[in-house]
Amino acid sequence: MGGWRRSIRSTTRGRCDPRSAFCRWKCGGRPASTRGLETCICKAYTCDIIRNGLSFLLSGGLDETDLVVVPHGCDSLQGLGSVLLDFVKSKQPVLTLYLPRGDESDTEKAIRFFADEFRLVSVSLEAITGRRPSDADLVAAIESEEKAARCAADLLRERRRLPLDDRDFYRLLRSREFLPAETFEAIAMGALARRTQTPRAGTPVVVSGIVPEPVEFLDALNHAGGFVAGDDLVCTGRRHVVSLPPKPVPEDERTRKAD
Repeated sequence: MGGWRRSIRSTTRGRCDPRSAFCRWKCGGRPASTRGLETCICKAYTCDIIRNGLSFLLSGGLDETDLVVVPHGCDSLQGLGSVLLDFVKSKQPVLTLYLPRGDESDTEKAIRFFADEFRLVSVSLEAITGRRPSDADLVAAIESEEKAARCAADLLRERRRLPLDDRDFYRLLRSREFLPAETFEAIAMGALARRTQTPRAGTPVVVSGIVPEPVEFLDALNHAGGFVAGDDLVCTGRRHVVSLPPKPVPEDERTRKAD
C-alpha cells in the first residue's frame, strides 16, 4: 500500500519527484498497530500486515496523504483494495494497480497488461493533479529509479563487507521506500565506499518472510553472534535482482516501466 502526497507540501518522508505532482512512500502494516473492529471486515486469509495497515490508515496514520494506491500483489492486498473501494471509505481517493497473472511464460503479454495498468493509473493521477508529465519527464524518472535500484542490489550483494549491524543495514536499505531516488543513491554510494576488505565474522543466517520486523530480533541475532547474510524478504531481497542480462529498451515509457 502506498501513500501519495502532493509535492507542493513540504515533506521529509515522501519520495519527492519534482517531475510529478506527488511525493510517494510505501506503507507496510506496523507490528505494533492497534486493531479496531473495522479490521473484522477483512477475509479470514488476510495477513497481519494488511490488517495492521488498514488499522493504521483508518486511525489517521495516512491523513497527510492525498490518495492511496493499493497494488494487487497478493490475495490480501487485492482484498484490501476491495474493502477500501466498496466497504470502508478512506478519507482519500483509492486507486488500485493490478499485476499480471496467469501464464508466466507469456512475458510480452504480461508486460502489455502491466503497461496498460500504468496508463489507467496515469489517467486517474492526471485527473486529480491536473498535470501530465512529458515523455522526457517519465524517462528521467524511470532512469533515476533504475539507478537507485542498482544501488540497492549492490548493498545486498556487498552486505557482508559493510561496517553496519543488521538493524542499520535494513534501516539504510528500506529508506529506499520513502527517500527520493537521487537521495537514496547518494547515501547508498556513501555506504558502499566504506566497504571493508574482510567479510563480516560470525554465524551467517538467511531470513525469509515479508518484512524484517520487529527490528529487535535483528539486535538479538547480532548479540548472539549471528548476522543476516542473505534474505528472501518481500520488501528487500525479492525486490532487487542482483544482475540482469542486457536487453533492448522499450520505446514506450510506460511499457519500459512495466518491463
